[in-house]
Amino acid sequence: MPPFGIPFPYQPYQWPPYHTPAPHPRARYDNIPSSYPIEEAEDVTLFPRLKNYLQELDDGPRGQDGHEFAQFLPEFEREKYIHIVDLEGMTVKDVKDLVPDMAQSTASKLLGYVTSNIKVIRKKDTKERKRARKHSRFT
Repeated sequence: MPPFGIPFPYQPYQWPPYHTPAPHPRARYDNIPSSYPIEEAEDVTLFPRLKNYLQELDDGPRGQDGHEFAQFLPEFEREKYIHIVDLEGMTVKDVKDLVPDMAQSTASKLLGYVTSNIKVIRKKDTKERKRARKHSRFT
């Protein structure tokens, strides 16, 4: 009991019963951008157009099996597939849905050729970029 004879009044109910913690002193540094450079968007013009690519497949050694890839070009163009990289990630089922007249083996071969060519083009482009960066530092 206080010295003046009246008890202290009850304090209001408080939740949480303690102070909320202050933000961490280093929290202001969390939004500093990383030191990694922003990735450049891939240049689709590195990859051949489907129109030329399908014709080259038919005219080259890969076209000797009689798959006649170029005949399916209108279906690809109708759906705005312009470069071979546009076919990346497609499955045989996706291609068959897009071009119903295409045989399953033709779709499989086409995707295999496209995938291997995309890898080669990307590898070549990566090498070229590294070489360009290396030479630009010292000139």
